[in-house]
Amino acid sequence: MCIVLIPVIFLIIDSNRLSRIRRETVTTFGERLAGKRRERGWSQRELARHAGVSHTIVADVEKGARHAISTDAAKKLARALGVSVDYLIGTFEDNDQGDCEPAGVAMVGA
Repeated sequence: MCIVLIPVIFLIIDSNRLSRIRRETVTTFGERLAGKRRERGWSQRELARHAGVSHTIVADVEKGARHAISTDAAKKLARALGVSVDYLIGTFEDNDQGDCEPAGVAMVGA
């Protein structure tokens, strides 16, 4: 399995003025990765070393030259930066995990 890194554009419609449409570009995986790396004061090579991935992966993802990485590499990068993969892929903003409750799962036949 791999994660595909595609910039996403959302259209937000102002409910009061449907004629006014504003485009917002969501930050990419690479931009989030670079931002968290800089917050730690690490170079790309330092992040790669802490995560146990190649420097090329970090550099290519940050500059947008790589559009897919393995889930294993994404988990290693997230773990090294102290964030979730969900944050890096843009599920949550500002590393806010939201007020999500775990789904109710029933054990059948237990």
